[in-house]
Amino acid sequence: MSLAREVNKLLDELSLQITVGDEIKIVEIKSKLNKLTRSGEIIRDIFTNDYYVNDMTMDKVLANKEG
Repeated sequence: MSLAREVNKLLDELSLQITVGDEIKIVEIKSKLNKLTRSGEIIRDIFTNDYYVNDMTMDKVLANKEG
């Protein structure tokens, strides 16, 4: 799995946990994101890259899992 996909998956999970209000899971996800991205050092501009294409298929899969 690419770094962008892993980060996107964790961000989706974080969003869900924020909605639910599970503070323990939120802290765990933030820790995973920091470890994965070296506290943001290797992730700069990954989603603002002109060549980055949103994976609509993955968005639909994740939306169906939540719904």
